[in-house]
Amino acid sequence: MNPDARAEVDHWEAAARKDAKRACWDEDDWKFGVDHCLGYILKTLRPLPNGARVLDLGAGVGRLACPLARRYPFVEFVAADVSETMLKRVTRHPNLHCRPIDDGRTLSGLPLLTAAYSVLLFQHLPPAVVASYINQVADRLVAGGRFCFQYVEGQTDQFLAHDFTEPLVKQWCVDAGFETIEVEADDGYSSNWRWVRAVKP
Repeated sequence: MNPDARAEVDHWEAAARKDAKRACWDEDDWKFGVDHCLGYILKTLRPLPNGARVLDLGAGVGRLACPLARRYPFVEFVAADVSETMLKRVTRHPNLHCRPIDDGRTLSGLPLLTAAYSVLLFQHLPPAVVASYINQVADRLVAGGRFCFQYVEGQTDQFLAHDFTEPLVKQWCVDAGFETIEVEADDGYSSNWRWVRAVKP
């Protein structure tokens, strides 16, 4: 594992050991944050037919994957994260499977996916890693597969705080082979959050 990835993994392992719930949202934001993000995710992912397979990239403790697994019991959800400590805290559901990202960079051994989403991950990763993850997700999506992800619009570029511009993110999606690419500004949680809807032809 390269030093940057090792530092990222160590950070999230420490956060999980201290308080996994606060790793992404403070207590007061917990309920609002989950419902708010699920709204954007489902706007992209619906419909989710029985037998669909959906990846949660950067799943953490399953704050988004768990309610989705309850809501769609005949859809398979794959929760992937670099922190095995966080994955151990995911509430178990028959249709929810956890997969560690061992090197912090590679989505190895993933099955074909109907859809994927990622929230509160890309803002913590360097540009080359984000571009690589977009490519890897696109590679595993079936034709017509959809990817919903959130990023932060801006210019910050430092450890665990990476912003991107819309043209750059769109270019990553084009390079990955996505056809329909829409970017939407968040409507209330954060003024510099952006939500991307990318569809594979």
